[in-house]
Amino acid sequence: MESARSSKSYAPQAEPIFSIAERSLTESAVEEVTNSWLRSAKEHRVDPADRVAPQILVAGEIKARREPLEKLIFTARGEIDHLYAMIRAAGYVVLLCDTTGSVIDHRGQETEAREFAYWGAWLGGVWPESVEGTNGIGT
Repeated sequence: MESARSSKSYAPQAEPIFSIAERSLTESAVEEVTNSWLRSAKEHRVDPADRVAPQILVAGEIKARREPLEKLIFTARGEIDHLYAMIRAAGYVVLLCDTTGSVIDHRGQETEAREFAYWGAWLGGVWPESVEGTNGIGT
């Protein structure tokens, strides 16, 4: 079976993922991350070099995912606002995801909304490991 590396060109950031995925776990200094990369590659068949745009939920889907969590969203609002106040100057966004890894609430500069939305790092972004692979948003 041909490796993903030999079958297509890939982004430079994918090299560490391929390197660890092709070695045994004992060679990895960070076993949990390695396990996640392996699971993403082998179980979910997520290609770390894939440049397909992330999935984005439509308004009705976002609403359906938010409604059961409205009390949590309301309760967390102050902390989310506080966290965003600390990181706003650095140009980051704060995302609150549900258990499926979908962004159900966010804080960010509206002037940068188009760019964040393009990358899926905005309201409605879909980030479960089974779709996007190992990532810090959907974990």
